[in-house]
Amino acid sequence: MTEYCDTTSYHSHTLNVDLVRLPGDDVHLVENEVQARIDQIVSNCERLEILVNKEPPTRRANAKLRVDQLKYDCQHLQVRGEQSRLIG
Repeated sequence: MTEYCDTTSYHSHTLNVDLVRLPGDDVHLVENEVQARIDQIVSNCERLEILVNKEPPTRRANAKLRVDQLKYDCQHLQVRGEQSRLIG
């Protein structure tokens, strides 16, 4: 589960970098990369929701908080990506 969390966090970070690049670089290429990363993050979050329930009870609450934070970050990034497309 930690590996999925770390991977998802990494994708979120690189997605932030791509969103900063969006206005200046080849827009269509960056938009495709952004959408692919968002899809990967959503997929990881879905898998993490399943894995949270398999954690020992003592670690479950902390793991659920971490997954919920990743899901919130993902939603924020999706909105930010949509806004970048509308502005650009």
